[in-house]
Amino acid sequence: DGGATLTDVVSTIENSVVSITTEQISYGSIFGNYVTSGAGSGVILSEDGYILTCQHVIDGASRITVATKDGNSYEATLVGANKDADIAVVKIDATGLTPAVIGDSEQLAAGDTAIVIGNPLGTLGGTVTYGVISATDRELVVDGSTKDLIQTDAISPGNSGGGLFNGNGELVGIVEAKSSYEEAEGLGFAIPIDQAMSIAQNLIENEGSSVEQAKLGITALTVENDAMAQQYGLNDGAGVYVYQVENGSAADSAGLQVGDKINTIDGTEITSATQVSEIVSSHVPGDQITVNVSR
Repeated sequence: DGGATLTDVVSTIENSVVSITTEQISYGSIFGNYVTSGAGSGVILSEDGYILTCQHVIDGASRITVATKDGNSYEATLVGANKDADIAVVKIDATGLTPAVIGDSEQLAAGDTAIVIGNPLGTLGGTVTYGVISATDRELVVDGSTKDLIQTDAISPGNSGGGLFNGNGELVGIVEAKSSYEEAEGLGFAIPIDQAMSIAQNLIENEGSSVEQAKLGITALTVENDAMAQQYGLNDGAGVYVYQVENGSAADSAGLQVGDKINTIDGTEITSATQVSEIVSSHVPGDQITVNVSR
């Protein structure tokens, strides 16, 4: 039909994905200081060297090295990172790079084509895997943060920070994790690009100003139906509830209580715990937000 083949699409996007290797100085009481290494992937955001990756790929790194598809290697500096969202931006001193074309993760549907390019095992940079979008809104708790992630079967172990692209070669997600359950093969997860880019742009805009992580200080719980509400002893049916409040936090100071149902934040209707995390992550410490609750 004259349409682009998978090979054509891959050839247009592979130059937008980089391999990332890190070094971290660890401190041991017996052998003294020693260097450990890590690896992952990243996606080029701009021609002049801004690169999007996962925070856990570069966490604690004393040295970050980026290798582009053409074989060039660059030392990278950290622009900023958001641990709760697991998003980071690094910068290399380069020009003429090929930025990814940003897609719309809101338009994804189960069954859509999924193409992943990353650096599995830290040694296989530029690896292409192909599959489908398995689901678009899997709510998971990753390292204590609730997230809505894209599920796909196209992810290999060690692909973290790599790009999830649709069949048109548009970037729709940043690879975060592959399930380690041996009984369930083909479970991979990616951060939707709409969320990732919102946070990345905030990090870039505040580059060099040491942006701290905004924190509300609650654990939110999405209650999907009346039966689930009864299970948790909640009286107001489906919705998003305050499940825990951290002592001394902003939420505690403002008077939020366990069992409060969160109706809106800054006028936005809240329908999932992930929304709470996303809204808070888009702010910096000292910002004020308005939370409307039912008690």
